[in-house]
Formats: sequence, C-alpha cells, structure tokens
Amino acid sequence: NPITKKILEIVQTKQTNLCLAADVHTSAELLHLAETIGPHIAVFKTHLEITEDWTPGLGEKLKALSQKHNFLIFEDRKLADIGNTMIMQYENSVFEISKWADLINVHPVVGLPSIKALAERTSANNCGLLLLAELSVAGNLTDETYKQKSAAMAAELSEHVIGFIARGAFPGSENFLVMTPGVKLEAGTDNKGQQYLTPEIAIKGGSDLIIVGRGIIQAADPLAMAIEYKKAGWQAHLKQM
Repeated sequence: NPITKKILEIVQTKQTNLCLAADVHTSAELLHLAETIGPHIAVFKTHLEITEDWTPGLGEKLKALSQKHNFLIFEDRKLADIGNTMIMQYENSVFEISKWADLINVHPVVGLPSIKALAERTSANNCGLLLLAELSVAGNLTDETYKQKSAAMAAELSEHVIGFIARGAFPGSENFLVMTPGVKLEAGTDNKGQQYLTPEIAIKGGSDLIIVGRGIIQAADPLAMAIEYKKAGWQAHLKQM
C-alpha cells in the first residue's frame, strides 16, 4: 500500500514513530502545533469537531504544513454507520475530510460491506484506512474476538486497510501497521477511564507508532516534550531491532 510505504519512509527518514494527537480547541493552536512539532512527528492526528472555529480552508493549511515538515494527517473521525452515510461524512461534510486527510479510521462493528464501500472511496483519494480494533479506555468491549474479526476484515480489504488502532500487535495484525493510543512517559490512568502505556511498553508490545496527546500538548513546553517522546519512541524501536 503506498500510504503504508509513505509512513514507513517518514519514520525511517525522520527517525520518529510519534503521532501527535492535537486535540485543541482553536485553529490557531492546531496550526501552531503542526508548525512547531511537525518536524519531530510522523503523523499529526486531528479531531476536527473539537476545533471550535474550524473553517473549510483549515484542512488545506494543515496539508501545506504536512508537506513542509513531511508528516501525514490522520483525522480521528471514528466513522461508524452504514456505508452511504460514512461516505457522505468523509466526502461531503463541511469539513471536506477527503481533501486533506491522509488517514482516517472506522469502527469494525459496522461490518465488512459498509467498510468496503468506504474503503473504495478513501483509496480513490489516496487516504489510508485504519480499523479501530482495540480501545485504550477501561471497560471497552473490544475483546480478543473483536480483534480477530477486525483482522479478518483487514485481510479481506488489504489493498485499502493499512492497519489498526490497538494497544499492541495481535494475531492477524502482522502484515499491517499498529498505532497505539494512550501513551505517556509514565504508565497509569486518568479519572475518565484512559489507561496509559509507556512508549517502551507499547513498542515492545508490537506497536509501530505511538499516539501521544495530553502528555505533549498540556506540557509547559510542548516542543521540548515532543522531542522527549520522539527520543523515547525511537529508542524503544531500536531495542526491538
């Protein structure tokens, strides 16, 4: 898959397996993070509905910064509906996701036919599709059976699906990328169910990219902290080689 190849090239060239979860409320904050932290990441993850002043041109501005600093944009939309609705959300909403996102994710719970319909459209836009095989929050319903069924869907749609959102590798994930959310320098939990893994634990568990949000964006110096996560993630990667 050309998107998978692009991600791996970025990881190797920039020596970073870091994905920044830029969950911020203003477009100014979003663009500032992309500009300052962009040189140190492989992927920049957005949650478009969190950005309160989103305008149609914002996606194009992020795209320009992604080309400047060589990272991909992942819209964490978590689509979960019938195929026709997901296609409209991807292509026709005011957010114009299909014009700027390099990656987007979908809940496998909607089933193979709906995901296939969406996947054909994302591939036409050179956008990689990620399946949400496992969540990082306590009490979630993504058990081993769910992950196995997600892997079977990915195998069926291997020309479209590039990987999984999961806490680590699992049977069937071997030929796909694994991106792990809920990563912090210290393991633990928040008071809302989130369960954190350290970069070393995530990479040792088979993750290819670590997703870090609050650990960076809530730091006193987000840039310095991003560099710390970049180093930690890369060192963990080197240990597995």
